[in-house]
Order: sequence, then C-alpha cells, then structure tokens
Amino acid sequence: MNESQKYQVILHGMTGGNVAKTCKEFGISRTLYYRWYNAYMQQGIAGLGKKERKPAMPNQVDRKTERTILQYVLRFPQDGPRRIYEGSRSCVPRLYLFSGYSIHRQFSEGR
Repeated sequence: MNESQKYQVILHGMTGGNVAKTCKEFGISRTLYYRWYNAYMQQGIAGLGKKERKPAMPNQVDRKTERTILQYVLRFPQDGPRRIYEGSRSCVPRLYLFSGYSIHRQFSEGR
C-alpha cells in the first residue's frame, strides 16, 4: 500500500471507532494498523512512506581498515588470519576491536 492508502485505512479506523473491524475490512493485522497509526501520529503522512532499510551490521569493517588488511595480505600472502591480525594491528589502531576470525570472514565472504 502507498501512503495515501495507508492514510485512508488510518482515517477509517479513527472515524469508525472499531480498529479490529477496520483491519478485517482492509485485510491487515492490528499490529500493522497501529504501526502505521503511530508513524502517522509522529511524522504525519511522511511517516507512512517507504523507509530505507539497512541491515544492522555492528561488526562490519570499514573500507579503510579493509584496504589496510588487504595491503598486508598482498605483502604476506602466506600468513593466516591470526598472523594478519597481529601484523595489521600496528597499522590500524582500531583493529583490536576485531578478531582473527573476523578477518577470516572478510576473505571467505568474497570481499
């Protein structure tokens, strides 16, 4: 549904007074209705639009760190993840936040 259709559903629920009946009529769950309703109350019609969803990846390595690790790997291709971690730590101050396994995952994911 687009913003105007969601708005019509919310209006129907507000004016009709029976949210369960409105949800049944429009074929949506009450949870979804209240999600739309709360978004509308907080942000107006703009809150009913599509939101960009980005997955939360707390362990994602930033591009600069990734490049530094890759440069190390190119210089020392025989080193495994643990040695890469130890060798790159002096070049990348924040690398202590990552484990050798995180570095291994970077390469196994095809980066």
